[in-house]
This record gives sequence, C-alpha cells and structure tokens, in this order.
Amino acid sequence: MIDAGNVIECPPGSWKFTGSPHTLFLRVEKVRDDLSGFYEGEVWLEGQQLARDGTPLGRLQALVTVERIRVLQP
Repeated sequence: MIDAGNVIECPPGSWKFTGSPHTLFLRVEKVRDDLSGFYEGEVWLEGQQLARDGTPLGRLQALVTVERIRVLQP
C-alpha cells in the first residue's frame, strides 16, 4: 500500500509520463484513486521527485507499476 508521505523508489520501466528511463525517487503527496481504478496493476501518483540524496527536484505526476515499487520511508 502506498500512502501520502511515503518515499518510494521506482526502477526504470516501472513508471510513465515524465519521459526519462531512470530510477525515480518520489515523496508521495497524493495517491490519485480517482484515476488509478482505470489502470490494472498501476497507480497514479503526484509528488516531489527526489535526487538519490533526497534533494527535491520538482513536482511531477507518474503512473507507476505497483508490484515494482519499493517503499523506502513509510
């Protein structure tokens, strides 16, 4: 389960809509349950993209594959 406040790691190929084939680190601000129901096995998230060291890089929205997400900070 992913909740607002979680910091998650999404490996390349497990997330969409920002165009980069790299690992995404995201501090989740909002889980879009209203949109996620349309995507089997994926969830639509909004949050703050983070560098590996935790430096904020800006807000983004991403569709991520749930089974490939790793929660780093609950």
